[in-house]
Amino acid sequence: MGNTTYAYLAGKLGLGSTKLEKLSVELEDHFQANEVWLSDRGNHTKWSKALAERLIASKMLIDDEWFKKVLELGYRVITATKKLVADKKLESADKELVAANTLVDAADQVMAVAELRTEGATLEAAAGQTRNGDGLWLFRSPPDQPGFFRLAIRNTGYNAAKAEEEMVAVNVEMAKKVGALKIEAAEIVAAAAKDEAEAAALKLAREKLLSDQEVACVCPHNARARIVGINKIRTVY
Repeated sequence: MGNTTYAYLAGKLGLGSTKLEKLSVELEDHFQANEVWLSDRGNHTKWSKALAERLIASKMLIDDEWFKKVLELGYRVITATKKLVADKKLESADKELVAANTLVDAADQVMAVAELRTEGATLEAAAGQTRNGDGLWLFRSPPDQPGFFRLAIRNTGYNAAKAEEEMVAVNVEMAKKVGALKIEAAEIVAAAAKDEAEAAALKLAREKLLSDQEVACVCPHNARARIVGINKIRTVY
């Protein structure tokens, strides 16, 4: 670690470069002494009680302002992580709600197309039965004549279109019900995600307040209170 990096961290933590460098030596000694423990990736996000006691014993944690800054940085990381998770859940719920609404819109469009087809078949059947001018029947031939069969074919087509429309109507109604259920479910998920985000924010605000109160009570002669603060961050993680 170069001097520039030390200076940057020192500015962030409110320490002198020399003091920060001594602290880094303590950390390096601890890492080397606990190589097996550190090889377990599950321990990487945990605070070591032994490390806290060691730093206190070496008088590296006598600066209240530095300790308070460490707690603030830790809570900032926790806040950002929980907020990101809550935002992703809320975004996913919004997408599900949009998809459900799209499904209902598509069902309405299918129904509209079916109604147009039926209307066209109705007009075609009517055109085959009457003349445009005087309203006389177009086909007056007996049943053994081709005209009668052409009319029958038109009527059959109309009936088939009507039956298709009824079937489509049933399917559309079912699709609408499914879409409505999906919309309701998506709204519930969205509300739950919003409540979860608000609960996380309230919890973090409460923990931050408690942390500030603990730090305010810490003095150079009360080393155990500092361990409580560090272990608190470990518990939150």
